[in-house]
Amino acid sequence: KQWYQRRVVITAGNKVGGMAFAPRSEVLFSGGLESVLVKWLDGQPQFLPRIGQGIKHVLCPDSGDVVVIVTEDTAVHIVSLNTWTVKFKLSNVLRRVAESSRTCASSEMVSTAS
Repeated sequence: KQWYQRRVVITAGNKVGGMAFAPRSEVLFSGGLESVLVKWLDGQPQFLPRIGQGIKHVLCPDSGDVVVIVTEDTAVHIVSLNTWTVKFKLSNVLRRVAESSRTCASSEMVSTAS
């Protein structure tokens, strides 16, 4: 016979926005509307609270030393796994993309009009 261990751990009171496994490891990261990033290792949670807005996406690059979080206000947070702190934050990402698109479109219209 084969035996499987199943464990259910509930920490989120609201919807989970994103989950990702770290590359080449058994570490799972999750986050949601509570604005808390959770690191799961061997079923034990470690919390990084007060991220800002609710977490929509969690990404783990191949480098394995950071976790990238996108929040509901479109901010991008880079979390260091060594210090378990937010290393970098880029705010208003969509607004900046929209502004740069308008600038590109304006310069194209000017260059084609001359």
